[in-house]
Amino acid sequence: MEIHAQFDFPGLDKFHIRMDIEGKWVEQVYKIVMAMPHPRATSRTHRPKQMQPKKQMRQLKHQKPRPRPNAQAKGFAFLEKFFMAIMEHCARQGSGLLVVLACQHPMADFAYCRYTWTWEEQEAFSTLKHPPHTISTLPCATPVVLVNAYTKAKAMTSRGPSFSPHEFNRLDQCAIASLLVFDMFGVEGIDIHGPLVAVPSNDVSFSIEERMLYLENLGKDTKKHFYDRAPLLSRQLHTGCIIADYTLSTSGPLIFEDNDGSLLWSEVWDLCNALIGRDEFTHPHGIVRTPATYQTTVQALHQSLADLHATVESESLLLPVNEELNDDQGDGYEHTSNEYM
Repeated sequence: MEIHAQFDFPGLDKFHIRMDIEGKWVEQVYKIVMAMPHPRATSRTHRPKQMQPKKQMRQLKHQKPRPRPNAQAKGFAFLEKFFMAIMEHCARQGSGLLVVLACQHPMADFAYCRYTWTWEEQEAFSTLKHPPHTISTLPCATPVVLVNAYTKAKAMTSRGPSFSPHEFNRLDQCAIASLLVFDMFGVEGIDIHGPLVAVPSNDVSFSIEERMLYLENLGKDTKKHFYDRAPLLSRQLHTGCIIADYTLSTSGPLIFEDNDGSLLWSEVWDLCNALIGRDEFTHPHGIVRTPATYQTTVQALHQSLADLHATVESESLLLPVNEELNDDQGDGYEHTSNEYM
C-alpha cells in the first residue's frame, strides 16, 4: 500500500476526521467508538514462526547487548534540546537570549536576559548555531532570570514529579528565585517537544518533615540503600493551584505533526520574557507576578557562586583541634569533592 493512499470511498465518509487545534476531533472519535463498540475482526492470518538455524542462535546468545545511554546522558540531551528550542525562537524573533551556566551549576542550568539580535547574529545562529554571547561575555550589570530544566526517567503523572535529593539541595541553597521547567514526557519523549510544567521556585515550599527526609536521603550511599520515597510536586505547592495550571505548550496530538518543535515551546519564551520584563503579569491565571522578584545580575550570580564555594571549602577544611593526624589524612586537610563543579 502506498504511504499516501486515498480513502475516498462512500462507506468511509463517517470515519473521516480532521484534527483541529481546539480539540473538537476528540468528540468525533468518541462518537465513532460508541457507535461501533465491536469493530469487525481482521481476517489476516498470522505468519508461522520461523526457526532460526542453530549456528545463528548461538551467535545471538553470545552477542553483547547494545549499551544504553545512562540517565545523566539523557538528562544532558534534554538540556541541549531545551536550549536549542528556546534559542531558535530567540533568533527568529530577534529578542531574548538564553545562556548556559557551568556544568552541574549549583544554582541553575541557564540564565535568560533581554537582548536584541543583529541580522548577522541571527544568520550565524541559523547556519552555525553560534550564540551571540555566553555568560562570561555579558556585562556584569546585565539583569538575568535563572532557569532550571529537569527531565525524569518516566513520564510524570497529573501530580507532577518529585525532587531528587540533589535537586532539593540545589533549590534549597539558592536564595535567588528561579523558574523550574519539568519535561512531562521524561526521557521516553526525548525526540518530542512535549508539554512542559513551568513552576516559579517561590511557589514551592518544604515542610520540616520533608526537609528531614531529603537530608536523610542525601547522606545515603545509593550503592547500599534506596532513597526513601519523596512527596510529589503537587503536595509542595502552596498557591492552591494544580500541576495542570502550570502546564505550557499543550498541543495534543499535533506535537507529532509539527516538524519544527521549537515553535511549540513559544509559551516558555513568552514566560521568560515576562519574567525579565518590567510589567506585572499572571502565571498561572490569577496569580500576579512581579518580575523584579526573579531578576538578578550577572555579577550577583557570580558572587553568590563564589560565596557558596567559599562556604563549602571552609566547612571541609575545618578539622577538630584534638583530632590526631594519621598517614591517611596526608597534610591534614579534607579535600573538597567536585560535586558543585
